[in-house]
Amino acid sequence: MGLEFDGVNGIIKNTTSDGDVTIKGNDGGSEISLLAFDVSAEGTAVFNSTVTVGSSLLINGTTPTVTVGDGGAEDAKILFDGNEQNFHIGLDDSTNKLTI
Repeated sequence: MGLEFDGVNGIIKNTTSDGDVTIKGNDGGSEISLLAFDVSAEGTAVFNSTVTVGSSLLINGTTPTVTVGDGGAEDAKILFDGNEQNFHIGLDDSTNKLTI
């Protein structure tokens, strides 16, 4: 694992075959994984908690997909968090219905 420079840009590189890249931090004395890149899954990023995007989020590719939920028996939703009103579109897992 090393840090390289290509003239202007810094590059973090793991040269071990299928070796993941993990960014860690210290939370109150405990080491935690903040972000991991799964090299064997073509660089899939796995965040340990909430991801906040500053302005806009673009999902591109030949088959763009957004997955909400992990297949567990739980309610999953998209929340539109407004100043005076909130709205959501989601799965009510107890009734197996999409609710708006």
